[in-house]
Amino acid sequence: MYDQSVSDEDGDLTNGPTVVSSPSAIVLDGSNDYIRMDNPGFDEDDDWTMTVWVKWDRFDRCALLLVGHTTNSYGIDVLQDSKNPTSNGMARVGVRGGTGSLYSVQSTAGALSSTIWYHIAGVYDASHSIKVYINGVLNATTTLSPFDPVPTLNAGSEDMFIGYKHLLGGSSSGADELDGQIGSVTIYNRVLTAAELVDNYDLHSGDYT
Repeated sequence: MYDQSVSDEDGDLTNGPTVVSSPSAIVLDGSNDYIRMDNPGFDEDDDWTMTVWVKWDRFDRCALLLVGHTTNSYGIDVLQDSKNPTSNGMARVGVRGGTGSLYSVQSTAGALSSTIWYHIAGVYDASHSIKVYINGVLNATTTLSPFDPVPTLNAGSEDMFIGYKHLLGGSSSGADELDGQIGSVTIYNRVLTAAELVDNYDLHSGDYT
């Protein structure tokens, strides 16, 4: 996976993901293969936006763009109560502080299913909100109370994993790995506006159909 920004932080394909060209995507088989890249280095006071194109062959819970998933973590993952391919699923965007407190927002149940390309965006505004967008449309948001303790990420030593839920200092299980395809990924160190997220979706909506 090649970084086309000035950061030049390419992702490493681990344990045998394959690359396809039409559309441009990386195929993960749900069995211990994933993409690994350097941690973007966001802290609790940093705004960020992450977007990813994704399609499941078998719908299951997994990580899309995630630094850890227990304490000191942030990013986008997908919740799934059952391995039944027809079950409902929800995208979750959030951060989890060093005390284990989780600050997150989830899309509505049933927003995701298998064999369909989705553009999923997560927006973290460190001052007051977390949002999840599906195909350029705001799906859910939560407002952080000014009385909420600020999550302390301290996640600089952890890499970011794409398509794989890596436990901080631990391991993963098959239930946490993506069986499907990852397309274009973008990471920004700011909050994108609703109009910018529509543009981000429109940029590749003709490719991932």
